[in-house]
Amino acid sequence: KQRTYFPVNGQAFTDTGNNIIRIDVSGEDFLDPKASFLRFRFTNNSGQACGVDYGGGHTFIRRLRIEQSGNILSDVNSYSKLMSSIDAAASTTGATITTPTNSAGLILNGGVADFCIPIVNGLLGLGQDKLIPLSLLGSSPLTIEIELAPLLDIGVFGAAPGAGLGYQIDNVRYIASMVSAPPAVHQQIRLVQQASGGRLMLAGQDFTHF
Repeated sequence: KQRTYFPVNGQAFTDTGNNIIRIDVSGEDFLDPKASFLRFRFTNNSGQACGVDYGGGHTFIRRLRIEQSGNILSDVNSYSKLMSSIDAAASTTGATITTPTNSAGLILNGGVADFCIPIVNGLLGLGQDKLIPLSLLGSSPLTIEIELAPLLDIGVFGAAPGAGLGYQIDNVRYIASMVSAPPAVHQQIRLVQQASGGRLMLAGQDFTHF
């Protein structure tokens, strides 16, 4: 089943103003990060036609952090550049342009595009073959923190954008794939957690300090 999570700190975000998006993820089921994804809408307010970089929807994310109970579990800086350079970017851009483009395929000023992308880091997203027991988090959810990239980092423009202009991100949601399990499974994991001093170790490969 799927569950949708929305930002806890606003509904619309810009590169020049409220540029931090925070989404809390909690629940009683297991989160399947490999089958979960981020969805949002981009509005080009730059004053010029815009062509998004090779990273597609990832291009708008300058920094991606995952936190829980005040602890940073993953911190990927220059996330947009990373996703523009690795091979996986070609299959994870997730763009659907919903307004006309010009002859070069650029999104016109005032145009919008919807993006649906997986998150790529050491805990959530592609390559993470594990289920995360959200029920063990208690009142401290996983927090996805996204810092938006500056305007000139997201791609190319028909001409230099005007001073003070930028872009907007809204309709943000994290669509999580959830897996239910019988109470006995949750109890067994709690016993493992208690035997580890209240901690639960989940292995993963990350791009920290890229």
